[in-house]
Amino acid sequence: MEEFLDRLVVARDQLIWEYSRRHQNKGPTTQLLVDALEHAGQGSTWLRAKLLWSAYQAFGADHNPVGLSPDRVCLIGVSLNVLQAAVDIHDDVVDRTLTRRGHPTLVNYLISRHKAEDWIGDPVRFGTSMALIVGDVVTVGADRTFRLALEQVTNTTMRNYMTRLHEDSASEAMIGHFLDLAAPRFRQVPEPEALISQALETGRAKYGLFKVATPLVLGTASTGASQETCQAMMRFGMLAGEAFQLRGERILATGGPTALDLPSGGDLHEGKLTVLIGLTLQRLDSSERRPFIRALQRSDALLAEERVSHLQQVITNSGALEALEEMIQSKIALAATALTATGAPPKGQEILMAAARAIAGPTASL
Repeated sequence: MEEFLDRLVVARDQLIWEYSRRHQNKGPTTQLLVDALEHAGQGSTWLRAKLLWSAYQAFGADHNPVGLSPDRVCLIGVSLNVLQAAVDIHDDVVDRTLTRRGHPTLVNYLISRHKAEDWIGDPVRFGTSMALIVGDVVTVGADRTFRLALEQVTNTTMRNYMTRLHEDSASEAMIGHFLDLAAPRFRQVPEPEALISQALETGRAKYGLFKVATPLVLGTASTGASQETCQAMMRFGMLAGEAFQLRGERILATGGPTALDLPSGGDLHEGKLTVLIGLTLQRLDSSERRPFIRALQRSDALLAEERVSHLQQVITNSGALEALEEMIQSKIALAATALTATGAPPKGQEILMAAARAIAGPTASL
């Protein structure tokens, strides 16, 4: 894995260098774009690329003569990571996030550059607008890199399958982010069971399909595996992705040690309608639900930190965290069963289950 990660960094840096060279005649501001692209990649966990490589290794890597070479898989990994960077850039603008993985977010970096170098105009508007544009540039670059990587796939049906999966999962992720942002804005909160169902669907798009299942299926397809095998891997990946989603919810609500750099209370600050919120409402009586929802929707008089602390206490006391943990373990158990249908060799199954447990474990790492 370490050698693969080294390749990814080199390939990503090469893409940035080529972009800089191609646009250097467009004036000195090109350097600002290059700086922004480099900044956006800081602290990357390479999660999607690691899952891609895990599946590629699990199914025999480059031992199949019709499979892709490690270099081409590396390019796919770069494209997946670059697209994730674009999603993160847009998320940070929307959520007004100041830091990501220990570094200033791109919008914050651009605002700081504007102020430090005494540029003309409103630094906040500049930083926000430029970050959105850079996110678009990164999205186009990710798509271009992905198509370049697939040029080696001689099976047209499989190439079309991989391309469609890549595009569909990106589209679903964007819809998931839209729903995630829009749902808390409505005053009427669904009944707990409906809320849980809706939150699971949103999470399947944002996490199950986009972050976990798609990289695993692409890694499987890269070895020359059949579409039937890829579909079996999709079932495993979606279950592992749902477990990953639920673990992220717990971390974002209550904190804890994690390699994903998720801020404690982040979802609660935003009033997100997550599975955990639904589980909590299920366990509150009618007299407790209304004040909980009011605090979640920021319509009470509590200060932000007091409000989040209050919500965390109610969630903990309700028993919802234990219920969420049961759901996570259930998803992992179902994923283990689904994995046997992929036909992966025993060693490959060990690799994939280790990856699933890592992303759904208490420290959420890979």
